[in-house]
Amino acid sequence: MDSAGGASSYFSSATDINDHKLLEAKLKEAMEAKGRFLSNMSHEIRTPLIGISGMVSFLQDTTLNEEQRDYTNTIQTSANSLITIINDILDLSKVDAGMMKLKLEWFHTRSLIEDVNELVSSMAIAKGLELSYLVEVDVPPWVKGDKVRIRQVLLNVIGNAIKFTSEGEVFSRCKVYHQQDPSPDEDHIMLEYSIIDTGQGFTEKEAELIFKSFSQIDGSSTRQHGGSGLGLVISKQLVELHGGNMAGTAVPGKGSTFIFTACFGLPTAEDHPDLPGSPTPYLVPIRTASLSGVSSHLQPLPPPKQASGIEATIVLRGDQDAPSPEVGSNGSSDLSMDSARSRLTGRSSTTSINTGLVHFSEAAKASGQDLSQMKLEIPSSNSSPARTVTADNPSQGLREDFRPPMYSILIICPQIYSREATTKHIEMTLPKDVPHQITGLGSAEEANELIGGEDPIKFTHIVINLGSAEAVVDLLGQVIKSQKIENTTILILSDSVQRQAVTKLAANTPFEQLRTKSLVTFIYKPVKPSRFAVIFDPDKMRDVSIDRNRSTAQKMVESQKASYLDIEKRMGNKGYRVLLVEDNPVNQKVLMKYLKKIGVDADVAIDGVECIQMVLTRPHRHYSLILCDLHMPRKDGYQACREIRQWEKQADFPSMPIIALSANVMSDVQDKCIAAGFSDYVTKSVDFIDLSRAMAKFF
Repeated sequence: MDSAGGASSYFSSATDINDHKLLEAKLKEAMEAKGRFLSNMSHEIRTPLIGISGMVSFLQDTTLNEEQRDYTNTIQTSANSLITIINDILDLSKVDAGMMKLKLEWFHTRSLIEDVNELVSSMAIAKGLELSYLVEVDVPPWVKGDKVRIRQVLLNVIGNAIKFTSEGEVFSRCKVYHQQDPSPDEDHIMLEYSIIDTGQGFTEKEAELIFKSFSQIDGSSTRQHGGSGLGLVISKQLVELHGGNMAGTAVPGKGSTFIFTACFGLPTAEDHPDLPGSPTPYLVPIRTASLSGVSSHLQPLPPPKQASGIEATIVLRGDQDAPSPEVGSNGSSDLSMDSARSRLTGRSSTTSINTGLVHFSEAAKASGQDLSQMKLEIPSSNSSPARTVTADNPSQGLREDFRPPMYSILIICPQIYSREATTKHIEMTLPKDVPHQITGLGSAEEANELIGGEDPIKFTHIVINLGSAEAVVDLLGQVIKSQKIENTTILILSDSVQRQAVTKLAANTPFEQLRTKSLVTFIYKPVKPSRFAVIFDPDKMRDVSIDRNRSTAQKMVESQKASYLDIEKRMGNKGYRVLLVEDNPVNQKVLMKYLKKIGVDADVAIDGVECIQMVLTRPHRHYSLILCDLHMPRKDGYQACREIRQWEKQADFPSMPIIALSANVMSDVQDKCIAAGFSDYVTKSVDFIDLSRAMAKFF
């Protein structure tokens, strides 16, 4: 009854939530089990990496030749990359929960792709694939983003392309992404990365599985390609955190194209890369693209136009820095100035050619040359200066003030994208004030038509990139027979295996004479501008001629040596003794080697029980420092540290330095170390620079 005496009613519902609570409890238990599993696996996987990266660090500190140093740098980078991959797997749950944060830093756009290509190059070489890349000229050299995450995306996508490609090539391109409605924000830019392969491709139905967790196109037990099925899932999430998107298209049996975009910061007057001696080149305004509205229907890049027969690019330019006029042609030309004949056919630009001849003439007159008596001179192997022959002494006469009037370069490479990348990389390293012609051919047969016969074309450089050593040697034989081969520099793009095979096959041929005269040079794959700079820009006048990855690796080695010297100065041969608490024999070997190197005596305990016995049965500070692993049998590092701190407290001893060493990278580990009483914390695999700095705090 209500207050007025009328009838009233109510509706109620009761739900049994016991099942719901039980499900929540099971879910919580499962998540805790997952966390423990990830923590343990992180430790188990990271621990062996100490043996790899640690010993490589010692190897880098020995006397190595250039090739050996390159190998050790690759091993070290690969180990670091593996650690990054492990971290990415652990971070997958963070991404799903929206807890992933990007670590923004300045990085060099070209060097990042080169670094990735170096890492996966062994996979490509083993399968006989061409691996190339191209960064368009309008892409800023430095941008700000999460370098580690973008690098991991590239590793995943390029690695997948190699995995699913059995023949042909894998090509990466980086360019500025232009939208129809560009953003007025001039402090950011959207870049587009395209990874193109000639692999097996996939169907529209298979495409639905690509970006699903733990899913693979071929999920059967007999699948040819391994993997967890997480790579592209993580990659897509990471580029979305960068305000971009990722999509993939393919034609079954012909290949696939994956395109992703990402937004990066541009240098400003207040925030820019800290590079000594070059504070301003990064402040050039660049038209930028909006961070929002990225199309999810990205289209694959069209292949470069393939001419029927010969492809030629003629770039004729003077001293100006403006873009050079280019002429596409179906032919080539003899560039000797004693001959007016030309084999240029198709759509050629007479104006551009005449412009080039004007610059040619100006260069010759400036050097005091007689045009009527002059032929195209051949650049020496170091590009500057050129050899000039005089009438008085035809075998001598270096003119320091004269550069070759024109470079004529022939590239033989059957792969379309690799040929395009090689052409662009050479153009980027050529002197700006010398006109040049680059002719690209797809086969050795086409090359023979130009360099063979009674009236061959003269080239300053011939670049050979063929799949087999036999094909290279056969083409070399044709080149050597040419009447105009004298002083032509031959560049052979190869890996170390092919180089050995070519050298062996051509051992008893005129090839050896050319090598003796330094007219044959092997350039290691994967190809990049800095490797062509050895020939065309030895003084590193062009920015692309600098191998920043090699420079960075060298700086890391120098920094490591400096850290050794600093900690040796502080602790070495001064009576200090360190107790290493570590159960893994490989880790013991690496860390004991490090301690010996810096001149410090050390003892080893294999677990927390031995650690307590060795510390408590000796006078306090018998050990000047303790390096203690966290995960050990019988008694772990946390418990050992707590017992030592309790002993010190009861005896009123000052705290001795105890540094935790752990391969567990879960977020709560450092807090646990602080609670247990550790003085500092260093993650595994141990970076000796970080360890040296941590130890130096106490001495």
